[in-house]
Order: sequence, then structure tokens, then C-alpha cells
Amino acid sequence: MNYFLYICAAIVLSGCTSNISQDTPQRLAFSHYDIQLSIDPDKQFIQVRGELKYLVTENKSEKITFKLHKQLKLSHFSVNGDTSYYQNFNSKNPRWTPDALEIVYPTKARHKPGDVLKVNFAYQGTLSEWPDWSANVIGTDWVEIGMYFPWYPSVSGKFTYHLSVAITPGYKVFTAGKASTNGNLHVFESQSAVYDLVVCAAKDLKLRKTTLLGREFTVANAHLSDSAIDSIQNDVGTFYRLYQDWFGDIAHDNMSLVISKREKGGGYSRKNALYLGGLTNENYSTKRTEYNQYIAHEIAHFWWKNAPANSWEDWLNESFSEYAALKVIENTEGTEAFNSRLALKRGESSNIPPIWHLARNSPHAQAVLYSKGAVLLYQLESRIGSPAFFALCREMIKQRTHTTEEFLTLLKDSAGENVANWFEYSLKTN
Repeated sequence: MNYFLYICAAIVLSGCTSNISQDTPQRLAFSHYDIQLSIDPDKQFIQVRGELKYLVTENKSEKITFKLHKQLKLSHFSVNGDTSYYQNFNSKNPRWTPDALEIVYPTKARHKPGDVLKVNFAYQGTLSEWPDWSANVIGTDWVEIGMYFPWYPSVSGKFTYHLSVAITPGYKVFTAGKASTNGNLHVFESQSAVYDLVVCAAKDLKLRKTTLLGREFTVANAHLSDSAIDSIQNDVGTFYRLYQDWFGDIAHDNMSLVISKREKGGGYSRKNALYLGGLTNENYSTKRTEYNQYIAHEIAHFWWKNAPANSWEDWLNESFSEYAALKVIENTEGTEAFNSRLALKRGESSNIPPIWHLARNSPHAQAVLYSKGAVLLYQLESRIGSPAFFALCREMIKQRTHTTEEFLTLLKDSAGENVANWFEYSLKTN
């Protein structure tokens, strides 16, 4: 038996159960995954088995839908022992999960909030298809898999998890959860609820733990120099402090930063963790302003994250994060650098659709949300003044503003009806 088959068998035999036992009463604050994952990076192959205790958060009378990568072949899927599911290969996916299929479970009874459904699953497959711009990849050099694939049966809402990973010898594995080992298995657990379960692995992966802003700060990196990591860590601390001053403090556990080896796909932010692609020693030193803006944008998502990401309301996340990043440039590199970056945004904002009811899959979405929205927020700050603008931002975060209607109400209350009407008009026009 080769090593990979042996370790897959070890996972099955170990059971790898989490601290939520089968006898635990079904009272959960969040859904909970207990997953065993095997990865063969050379063959781009994964094998998964596990259980999801799915916490119903709204009335479900017709169906429950899960997302899974289309190349994964199910050998088992059941909800409370019922295997009457079907797969939808023609679902309309958000742009960031183009290769997902839907696993649809038609509910046979109305489920009410607070109900817990036991979902068991097993599948395997070779993951060889993803867009050129994907932030999730799997290969010999680097593994980074999460909801963008998705490799686990994802469903809306926060969750906790217990994960056991078997991988080809020589690879190191990282997730943002608490890490331990069980023989040859890498074990991770998060009792803090998250929206995504990102697994990264590489043969040359190094972890550096330090303290940042009174919290444990872990950098997972496989290719940047120590001096580059030092600079990035200092920048992260500076940017975070600025956001604390502007937007208020936020509850945070330990923080992680993953410097991905992939060249494309950009960066993304998850609870307590940042994932940054495209960084090299050379481009970080020669394009410092551009990359500082990039890093600052992702850090800003720790604050700007409450709006639905799959609709035009995502401007409340992306436009505010991008403008926050521009303000970081202004504060760290000066007015000239800020004006230069803002001029680029103005140029990118010409002849593109308005923000209002923008199709999130539109080819113009990047320019509209990151450029047009940032320019509009600059105009708003110029109109009402910086103190009033940041007071508005703090109130939005305090109230977890997640719709444009809520935002316009806050703007009207703080800056007056004329300003709110002007801003709404600007959202609706080119």
C-alpha cells in the first residue's frame, strides 16, 4: 500500500472526531463541520469525508442548497439519513465560484430556525480546472483551497470546524484554526465562527509567530525574504492602527497573514486572516505604494464586510475598503501619492455603468466597485468634511450597515437630506 492510500485509511480508522460527540444535545450557536481531508498535490487529487451539523437559521420549506466543485464525485450524501438529493450542474454561480455545482436537498418538512440537520458526505476527485484568475489552486508548488473551489460542501452562514488533513510526505499545512498533530495527521480546529475554511500547503512553507497589537500574529510564507516579511508586518501594524483610529476597534482573536505563492488571483480577507497573492521580493520593493494599497484594502475588510458580497450592495464592502486604502496612502506616503492614486481611479471610472443595481458578474464590476465607488466616497468626504465622514463610517460599523437604504438613512440623519439625495443620484448615474 503506498503512503497516500495508507494515510487515507488512517483517517478513516482514526475517526478524527471533534469535541462535539454524537451524544451531545443538538444545541449549536453555529453550524459545525467535522471533516477528514486527504490531499495529493502532485496528482491534484483530494478525498473528503465528514459530517456537517447544519444549524437552520431561517424557515426552510422547499430546499437546502450546498456548493461543491464540479470535478468532485460524490460517493455519499445524506441529510438526517435521507439520500434523496440531486445535483444541479447548470446553476448560476457568482463570478468567484464559476466551477461549483449545487447539491440540492428537497426538504420533506418545514425546518424552523434552531433546528439542526445532520449532513454526511464523502467524495473525491482530481481538481484540474479553474479560471486563470482564481485565488484557489492546487499543485505541487502550492495548495490553497477554500470556498472559491469549493472543496467542502459549503452553505450560507457562519460555522465552526474540526479538520484533519493527510497530505503527501514533505508538505507543511496551514489553516487559520488552532493547530495540532495526531500521528501523521495535521489537525485544525476553530471554535470561533468563520465563513470559509481555507487550507494552504507547500513543501517550503514556513510559519513565523510574533505579537502584533497585543495579539498573536502568524505569517505563513514560502518564498519572501525575512526582510520583506519584516516590512509587511510593520506595514500591517501601521495600517491596522490607522483603521482603529478612524473606524474604532473591533473584536479580534489571533491574526494570520498568508503570503500565497500563486501569481494571480489577488488577495482576500477572512475572519482574523489575510491571504495575499502576487507578492515577490522584487515587486514589493519596487511597487511599494501599489502593494501597500493592496494590503491596506484587504485589512480594511476586517471592518467593511457586512453587505452581501453577491449583489451590487457589495459596494459597501469594496468601495469603502478601497477608499480606506487610499486614505492609508495619504497618511503614510503623503498627499502627492494619494492624488496620484486617486487620479488613476478617476480614469478607470469613465464610461462605465453606475453602482446602483450593478450586476455583480458584470465585466465592469471591478472598476465600478473599486474605482467609481472610491471616487464617490472621496467626493462625499470633500463635501461633508473628514470628521463627519469618519463619524459616519464609525456609525455604519457600529450598526452593521449592510444595505444602501440603511446607508442613505444614516447619511440623511448625519449630513442632511440634500447630501443624501445627491449621493443617491450619484449612485444611479454614470
